[in-house]
Amino acid sequence: MEHAVAVRARHLRVAIVRVAADDGAPEGLRLHVARRLGHLPATRECVEGRPRDLLAHAPPAITAQDEELADLARALAREVRLLAEDREAGELAVDADQERAPARVAPETLDAPRVAVEPIVAEVPVFDRSEIVQVELHEPAQDRPVAGTGLLHLDVRRALSRHPEPHATPFASARGRLAEMRLERTLIGMVHLPPLPGSPRWEGSMERATAAALDDARALVEGGIEALLVENYGDAPFTTGRVEPATVAAMGVIAAELRRALPKTPLGVNVLKNDARAALAVACAVGGRFIRVNVHAGAVVADQGIVQTDAYHTLRDRRLLGTDVKIFADVGGKHAQPLVPVELEQTARDLVHRGLADALVVSGPGTGRATPVADVKRVRLAVPDVPLLVGSGVTPETVAELLSLADGVIVGTSMKVQGDVRRPVDPARVEKLVAAARRR
Repeated sequence: MEHAVAVRARHLRVAIVRVAADDGAPEGLRLHVARRLGHLPATRECVEGRPRDLLAHAPPAITAQDEELADLARALAREVRLLAEDREAGELAVDADQERAPARVAPETLDAPRVAVEPIVAEVPVFDRSEIVQVELHEPAQDRPVAGTGLLHLDVRRALSRHPEPHATPFASARGRLAEMRLERTLIGMVHLPPLPGSPRWEGSMERATAAALDDARALVEGGIEALLVENYGDAPFTTGRVEPATVAAMGVIAAELRRALPKTPLGVNVLKNDARAALAVACAVGGRFIRVNVHAGAVVADQGIVQTDAYHTLRDRRLLGTDVKIFADVGGKHAQPLVPVELEQTARDLVHRGLADALVVSGPGTGRATPVADVKRVRLAVPDVPLLVGSGVTPETVAELLSLADGVIVGTSMKVQGDVRRPVDPARVEKLVAAARRR
């Protein structure tokens, strides 16, 4: 046993197994196997060398020395097996020089004292009015300062004029905001377009539709009207939301022709019933100065159904387009009633402070219907610093009184032949209304 530790466990185990397992009885032992097991006394004869007849008729003689050797082999086999198992359990998968200490992972203590972290500041130059932000890693995200975007600052309250009045502020008077249009007793004439491509009454000729719009526009401007507002009046019935692409394309073509023929006249766009985003796109494409939005705050019930605001996307489109097109928003709107009762004053304040409208329009119950003077006064008192226009029912008999309360009027029906909105503009009627408006 003293030599067993020095022998590889696997070799010693194989030798013992051959002795103890394969030849469990001492008859099968050879002398040379016994000698290899250590300093053991060897037997003087090999039992396997005896004649087979003797083995068949008489049991082999078992000496005390053979029994002692067999017992020793069995005991040694058990000891070697235990030694080999212990050795294999302790062997490593890698060599000793490749062994690494295992990582020690301990749970984090929640109430452990915090270590102050120095602010990380990027030392880079400043470009395009951007700002460097100091962010402390242990500072709550909601308290961190926000970097400047470096984008063009668009003040939606600037005047339509490219040369605003001296010392004008973003919240200057109504007349200061829309100086170039001289929104002071201003007359805006309607250009009611005939049916456009895709509408039920479309006649199939863009040339005739464009020519009719140009004739009305020239008659209005030559008669003294100061600005124009084009809308797809002939496309009834209207949709409650976005119009078809054909409508937008046709209005863009006609609006471009109006701008080319009358480049000094401010032009506005209204896409019925309430597609402010399409109107904004057309105005931006052709150089329009403003759009009219029938429902810019809240929701109304109209002949199309429920029509509701899309101010969220309209204002974001205007910002993305980088344009200064103004928003003229109706307070209530024609051919519609509020979905729930809302005071006129509250609607006006919502349009200005939450819808960011640049001017408000007060109208009567429908096209050509008179606008109640009491409504004009109520809106004026609710938002006195916002430009205010009257949007329907203006006639030579009422225009002077309305302009004493409002900054401008939008006129259409009363300047058509025989006062019929479906007829062309009558130059004589235009001159009569303009004369009445200029009388002091």
